Amino acid sequence: MNNEPIYAKNRGACIFVPAVAISLCLLLWTASVVIPVVNTAVKSIDITTWKTILEFCAILLIGVLNYLLGTFFWIKNLDFKTGFSASDHLLNRWLSAMSTIVVVLLVANNQPNGVAFVGLYPSGKNNNISALLSGIAITYVALLVYALIYRLISRTKGKKETAPDLDMSNPLIAEDIKYHDWRERLAYLTVLPLMIISEDLVFRGCLVWFLGNKTGTFLPWVIISIALSIIMHLYQGRNLRTVITHFIYASVFVGLLIIFRNLLAAISAHLFLDTLFTAQIWLRIKAQDNLIPAIQFNAWKIIAYSIFIITNIAMLGVALVWLFG
Repeated sequence: MNNEPIYAKNRGACIFVPAVAISLCLLLWTASVVIPVVNTAVKSIDITTWKTILEFCAILLIGVLNYLLGTFFWIKNLDFKTGFSASDHLLNRWLSAMSTIVVVLLVANNQPNGVAFVGLYPSGKNNNISALLSGIAITYVALLVYALIYRLISRTKGKKETAPDLDMSNPLIAEDIKYHDWRERLAYLTVLPLMIISEDLVFRGCLVWFLGNKTGTFLPWVIISIALSIIMHLYQGRNLRTVITHFIYASVFVGLLIIFRNLLAAISAHLFLDTLFTAQIWLRIKAQDNLIPAIQFNAWKIIAYSIFIITNIAMLGVALVWLFG
């Protein structure tokens, strides 16, 4: 007969049960202390503050998390959108951009100073023109300086000044190449400004201008904005070159916003840079156009593309009249 005490047979249970009981007691005690404090804090927040918190959360969910999730899926699976046609890419880009723009404008409509909370000023025609042209001019000069330095370094090393091969593993380049027909390219050029506007509204307008003015300090929000901008572009390549490139881009865009105190400076610079990038890719593959199967457009597809292009041009026209009219 085994006379071993029962606690010796179930040492694990003898330790686990008291531990759980103690943990529950500590949890209940913590809850009894924390819940009243949280309840008091929540009740002390006025309706206006709650409204601001909810509005900003909506912008973060639609804008920031939308981009970050896309990057995550792309990094996890490089074939994430390989099966997408040009039309699929256009609709995906358009829906993402428009949903962000609409949410930001909805929030702006409830702000005391309207869209000025993100650095846009419909009543400042002259300042808007100055910011727009300055953003393009500064970016153009920066590109000239970069090209000059690149040539000097190439000559010093005795290298021929030839453009590097297109990195087909870069999803952005792979997507741009899919726009083969002139209708697809025109449609993309009408979506590109919407993409740029939506990104700058969130990452520069909301994260930097709004929070910077709200808190009285810009530095932490500038750092967060630049860091998020780098992360969201890592799908283009998880390497030092991608990090440095988008660090420079994001820093320039944020710098233009703060210097000119107008988001149009960042938007114009961003749009100018991305348009040049896209045009460069299309020009470089022009010689290979005969190797790409011709796109067949039936009557319904032509009508759909025409409506899509006209709608985007009309929206952009309204925006220009609103800001410069």
